[in-house]
Amino acid sequence: MSKCLMCSDKGPILLKNAVQCKSCSIYYHKSCGNRAKLLPDGSYNYYCGTGGQVHDEDFARLDPGFQLILKRLDKVNAPLSAIKSDIQSSSNKLTELEKSSDLTKKQQAHMQKIKNEVKHRSDKGEKDLKIKDIRGKPTIVKSIVADNQLNENDEDTE
Repeated sequence: MSKCLMCSDKGPILLKNAVQCKSCSIYYHKSCGNRAKLLPDGSYNYYCGTGGQVHDEDFARLDPGFQLILKRLDKVNAPLSAIKSDIQSSSNKLTELEKSSDLTKKQQAHMQKIKNEVKHRSDKGEKDLKIKDIRGKPTIVKSIVADNQLNENDEDTE
C-alpha cells in the first residue's frame, strides 16, 4: 500500500490500483494524473505534474487537441504576476481599440473642414445648419423643422 500524493484526502491506495509517475516515481490514482504521453501502442502514460517535466518530444507525439489543453494548463501554472501582466496588457489593447476612430485621416480632415464651414456660416448669421450624411458624404443642410417654423411665423405675421 502507498498513498496518493495527488488526492486531497491523501488516503491509502493499493499498489495494484496505483500509477507511478515515470519522472518522479510517486504513486497516485490514474484519475489524478494531469499530463499524458501517447505511447506507441495507443495508450497514455500519465504524469503527476508535481516533480516531473514533460519534454518536447512527448508533446510532439500527442494529439493536437490535447497539446492545446496542456498549453492552457501550463498558462494556469504560470506565476500570478505574469498572468496579471497579461491581463493588464490585454485591457490596455482593448482600451486603445475603443478610443480609435473609424475614419481615415483623410476622412477626419474632410469632416473637420465641413465642421469649420458650418461654424463660419453660423457666425455670419445662417441659422439651423446641420451636417447630414447624403450618399455616404457629409453635407451641410438646413434643418427642415427650422424652415417649417419660419414659414409658420411668416403666416402668423400676415
